[in-house]
Amino acid sequence: MIVNSRKHALALYRAGRAAGLEGLVHVSTRQYPAHRKLILNEIRARLPRRLIATSLIEAGVDLDFPCGWRAEAGLDSVIQAAGRVNREGRRGIEASRLVVFAASDDPPPTEVARLAAAMRATAGRFADLLDPGAIRDWFEDVYWHEGPKTLGAGMAERMVLGRHGTNFPFRSLAADYRMIDSAMVPVIVARDPVAAEWIERLGQGWHHSGPIARGLQPFTVQIPAPAREILRRTGKGDFVARDLRGDQFFVLGEVALYHEEFGLWWEEAEYLSADQAII
Repeated sequence: MIVNSRKHALALYRAGRAAGLEGLVHVSTRQYPAHRKLILNEIRARLPRRLIATSLIEAGVDLDFPCGWRAEAGLDSVIQAAGRVNREGRRGIEASRLVVFAASDDPPPTEVARLAAAMRATAGRFADLLDPGAIRDWFEDVYWHEGPKTLGAGMAERMVLGRHGTNFPFRSLAADYRMIDSAMVPVIVARDPVAAEWIERLGQGWHHSGPIARGLQPFTVQIPAPAREILRRTGKGDFVARDLRGDQFFVLGEVALYHEEFGLWWEEAEYLSADQAII
């Protein structure tokens, strides 16, 4: 089952746990990349599983399930999700089904809702959503409704104008055309010995920040900026080697907030102590 938000995925996982479902697995960007890789390897080795995930598994993840459910989204996402059903062609088509559903208790964000509405319109005109004509119809519908301003026509004009000079407007373009409106910031989870080794290098001035940042990326979770500030203010995390690195490397101090089953639970961190942070 693939849904549109980390919040929805966690809520479904907890509901499944409460219902006693066996083989239940949760994957989302609450988990740092190295942890997700281990979970996905385990899923491959121990199918069948009941997987609840966000859209991160829709591309570049080689998993094969007998059936699937996808919360309403754009047709591109639905097709990607369908690619995880009978991926290896070992089952009959009649036994391999992807169900697209509307989650009334957790509706999609506005931008996803617009794409889902276009998908429903295309579904009303085409019996086969995998038909190239249906895919073209959906993209044309999305582009027509969004219009050139939303799709970045102004950005393209400014890029062409600055192409031949050195005064390229990087700062203004970054401010005017932010792909994701809500600011997400990194939190390093040092549960792994490899992460601990990289963090130790932060206090050694002869190590450059670039290689350290790349080494710590597999152990990093992106969370909302206000949530990270709460972690800092409540003593559950802080910037390491601030005198050398500035506000670049924020490390989770209370590792108990990171759970093996579903990752970092930053919600209500202001009110929870380590022994209270349990699922």
